[in-house]
Amino acid sequence: MALSGTQYAPIEDLSNLGLPSQALASIDKSTWNQALITASSFADSFLGDKYTLPLGRPYPPSLVDAVCEIAAW
Repeated sequence: MALSGTQYAPIEDLSNLGLPSQALASIDKSTWNQALITASSFADSFLGDKYTLPLGRPYPPSLVDAVCEIAAW
């Protein structure tokens, strides 16, 4: 199932900030994108209480990092 929505981190950041690229090598990049979109949606569930969504670019580095960590988990 393809997901759509805001994605606070590109797939390149998942390997740079989330997991080593070797750990992701056997996983299709569409799965990476789905994990990042799902993690971004999770972040939105908290951010929406304080900010108007969708957030504008550039996204804060701490948000990008948190989304990668959630997606990696």
